[in-house]
This record gives sequence, structure tokens and C-alpha cells, in this order.
Amino acid sequence: MLEIDLKQLKRDKTIVREVGVEPEEFDVSQFGFCLSSPISVNLKAHHANNEELTVKGSLETLVEQECRRCLKPVETKMMTKLDLHFTSKQALQTSEKIEEELQFDWSQGELDLMGYLFQEIVLNAPTFVECDQSCRGICAGCGVNLNKLKCDCPEGATDPRWNVLLKNSNK
Repeated sequence: MLEIDLKQLKRDKTIVREVGVEPEEFDVSQFGFCLSSPISVNLKAHHANNEELTVKGSLETLVEQECRRCLKPVETKMMTKLDLHFTSKQALQTSEKIEEELQFDWSQGELDLMGYLFQEIVLNAPTFVECDQSCRGICAGCGVNLNKLKCDCPEGATDPRWNVLLKNSNK
């Protein structure tokens, strides 16, 4: 868990935290990757008044996903900056600000940041990776990894399901 102690923040105005969060805390498998190392989080939470607080910092971890060409597991380093701005619920009640802003309540005692870290990880993970720029991928016909073996598929062979479209394109 990664939480900011709001009582301490109110008293000290600034809190600095360096923590490691275990990758098991985040289930990102549905997004096509996994976290292969603890997430290193550095944060600085600050408030200048009772209405707003900011959390700035960075996170760093290793992301593992499949090469988009040959499906070999590839590990890449992910680093991203955090910049979160929260408005107190009390301030939102007395103003006409949009209620979709990030909110906090001093009376809660703690501000849980795990959901925000999860969002940052998912949004900043690479969309796709390649094991190597010269990766040849897998054969679309027989499925052999072309980086390891040469396939026996005839040159220029196409999937028979495309024949109807090929006939139409030749007209």
C-alpha cells in the first residue's frame, strides 16, 4: 500500500517518500504485459493551503511483454513522472469547479495512491515491443520462428481464404 498521511502532511506541509511496491499489488495481465520487478516510487507531497495538494515524483519498474513479431518475452525498463493535483472536497463544495477533479478529504486521515499508480503504469507501458530490430517474426503459414529456423513454405504462398479478394483485386 502507498498512502500519504494527511495529518502529517497538514502539520509538516511536505512529505517525501521513497518506497518499493511489489508487482503482485497490480494485476495488469489484462493489458498484455506484466511487471517483473518491484516498482520504485519516489514521491513528494506538498500543500500550500487547505484546499489543494500536489503529489509529484517518479516511478520505475521492469515491464515484460511479448515481442510483436516473434512472441518472445521481452523485458523493458519503464520510467514515468507523476504529477497529481488534488482538491479538497470542502473546496469543491464552495466553488464551481468540475467535480471530476481528483479529490481528497482531510478528515479521512490518509490518501491512498495505489489506484493512481496503477493508472500511470497502464497508461505509460509500451504499446508493443520488439526483441530486436532485425527480428524476422514467425511464418504466417506454418508458425515457425524465422529467427531460429527456415520454414518450408513455398515462396509467395497465400492463405486460400484470401483468394476471393485476390480475384476481385485483379479485375
